[in-house]
Amino acid sequence: SAEEGFRPIFNPPAARFEQALASDADRFSILIGLLRTADLPELSAQSGKDQAFTLLAVPDQGFAAYSKPELHKLTSDKSAAQTFLRRHLLTGKVLFAQLFDGPMAKPGSPPLLKIAVADDGHRVSILCNDHPAQAGQLHFPLIEGRAKVLTPDIQGDRRVIQVIDRPLVAP
Repeated sequence: SAEEGFRPIFNPPAARFEQALASDADRFSILIGLLRTADLPELSAQSGKDQAFTLLAVPDQGFAAYSKPELHKLTSDKSAAQTFLRRHLLTGKVLFAQLFDGPMAKPGSPPLLKIAVADDGHRVSILCNDHPAQAGQLHFPLIEGRAKVLTPDIQGDRRVIQVIDRPLVAP
């Protein structure tokens, strides 16, 4: 499917999220618009900081639960866009292949739970119960008990994109 074949590209490796998502702009037009509307200072090239971030990127179809007025407010209101993005922006490079690297879980053992911190300070749960032993194996965990990872671990120098199927917050 188109879901499985998509890999945004960080080209150059220091590219911003907006530039990387532009390689599939038809699928990420809403998110690209949110990044532009929000104009988050922490992601600005002019911020002077070279912080690492991970974006939980929702494709356009993931916004299906939003009504037209809700989506319009989200995409046109800078404050609403910033609040939404900061919940989907994890501090640091969060790579699931590293986060869940280790020995294979035994059948019947509990799922592995990890916590990351969003840019808004919220603790984001990342649950993986499919824990292969091979280093570098792709992981498709469940984020906040609701969003499934579609494409994991797309990375640039200081940025990582994790494509998820729906927003972490309901409209």
